[in-house]
Amino acid sequence: MQTKFAIGCLVQWYEIEILSEYISSLSKAIDNYDSDKVLVDIRLVTNQELEQVDEPDRLTTIINNFNSEIDKARNFRISV
Repeated sequence: MQTKFAIGCLVQWYEIEILSEYISSLSKAIDNYDSDKVLVDIRLVTNQELEQVDEPDRLTTIINNFNSEIDKARNFRISV
């Protein structure tokens, strides 16, 4: 039996600025392991009960930034 790892990350909408750093460090860690055996699940949480988006269009920008970072993660050989 082969060992596989699953990594989950919930990104609150107001944490979008640190997502690229997280993906970069995650990529470096996975490079030291067989990336075919690592599954990464990253989800964006847009709930605004704790903190409200300050501008109406900002949430759209955040979602676009999230999708862009996820696309970059695929280039790092991260299965997201």
